Amino acid sequence: MPPCYLQHRRVYTNHLNPDTNYDFAGALGRQVVAVVSATGSTTDELIRRAHRVSATPAARELDLLMATGELASAALMAMAVRELGVPASALPGWQAGIHTHGPYGVARARAVRPDQLLQRLCRPEVVVVAGCQGVDRDGDVTTLGRGGSDATAVLLAAALGAPHCEIYTDVDGVCVADPRVVPGARRLAVVSYPDLIRIAEAGAAVMQLRAARMARDFGVPLHVRSSFHDEGGTWVRARPARKPTGPCCASRTGGWNPWAPARHRSPCSTAGRPDPSWMSRYGWR
Repeated sequence: MPPCYLQHRRVYTNHLNPDTNYDFAGALGRQVVAVVSATGSTTDELIRRAHRVSATPAARELDLLMATGELASAALMAMAVRELGVPASALPGWQAGIHTHGPYGVARARAVRPDQLLQRLCRPEVVVVAGCQGVDRDGDVTTLGRGGSDATAVLLAAALGAPHCEIYTDVDGVCVADPRVVPGARRLAVVSYPDLIRIAEAGAAVMQLRAARMARDFGVPLHVRSSFHDEGGTWVRARPARKPTGPCCASRTGGWNPWAPARHRSPCSTAGRPDPSWMSRYGWR
């Protein structure tokens, strides 16, 4: 069965709410990857600290500093999951295989090579990935912009053939208006990718615009739901509803490259990796 990837866009300050029944043991049967963001206002505080020591912080060092917020969340979340009796490990974005290019602060993914992540899923473990970060060709840490943990989750879900990607947030789902501004705003049970993109373009903070476009382009179904209860949520998918067709693509240079032209994509072997049916058909390098 393909892994199920869960992305926590806003992580609790205490990481696991003691009043909530987290079924990580049941989730292990689906091979869980949790992509976490920095807690609360951590990122803003890190930026303020950078400006206290430098009027114009260097972009490279600023990205390195901001990545520590998600790293702290990932390490603490993995510790908390272990306390529940479930094996777990934390990975920074670059160990999860996120390779980037472009300017610091707004880098874009150029390939996903999740070798270490897959090895840990096979043990099996819950793998907690620090979101919003990757590594460029020079080995420098880069960040994917505000809300980049959404993009990390969608990329990993697409690269590894997850049946869907769950986006946990502080609202009940996608609503007709911001429920924090308009109390009682109606939640939408299902929306299409174009609708979600239009909502994100209008400034809604429910999901990063780039991540919404990635989900559309790679056909990743999304389930946007509350971090605080299991009710409701909003499914985001193409209309008419369809199941994901499965295969991602591997570039000839190795690793999954979502932007490679079709002529540069090729099937390859699955040795040493999870072997759901679509992986055995289309393969990995």
